[in-house]
Amino acid sequence: IFGLNLFQGKLRDGWTVAVKRLSLEKSLQGESEFLAEVRMITSIQHKNLVRLLGCCSDGEQRLLVYEYMKNRSLDLIVYGK
Repeated sequence: IFGLNLFQGKLRDGWTVAVKRLSLEKSLQGESEFLAEVRMITSIQHKNLVRLLGCCSDGEQRLLVYEYMKNRSLDLIVYGK
């Protein structure tokens, strides 16, 4: 649904995170739908899923901040090469 860009970031305390920047041009999802999805993602906890640590919804900017998964991407593990 979203076009997205992925980034590795470092918080002030030195913790490494993964940041997804979502493209609103490719989505019809509004503010309330985005925040409802964030609430749903944060309510799901499983040992094989990275945790959503935070989000930003400022104007047209949509960012999701996740735990950083070192060495491998989950889609590589799930779908293979």
